[in-house]
Amino acid sequence: MSKGRSVLCITIADLMMRFRATYEKNTTLTEQQLLDELCKVDLLILDEIGIQYQHSENTKIIVNQMVDKRTSHKKPLACSRT
Repeated sequence: MSKGRSVLCITIADLMMRFRATYEKNTTLTEQQLLDELCKVDLLILDEIGIQYQHSENTKIIVNQMVDKRTSHKKPLACSRT
């Protein structure tokens, strides 16, 4: 990628841990704020999507929200099924 572009590669398990942390009492980061931050990244790569995605309804909802938001903002999203 050319200079000035941001890339985040994260496993679905780590992503869901970040989302679960937003549900804790003492956090100031909301689920919506985290979703917004993930949509600001120029390229988001979701790794190991096949492992977690098929087992959790909450994971499906969050991934669908990210895909929808990134698509509407014309931001690329790559997925790896390792």
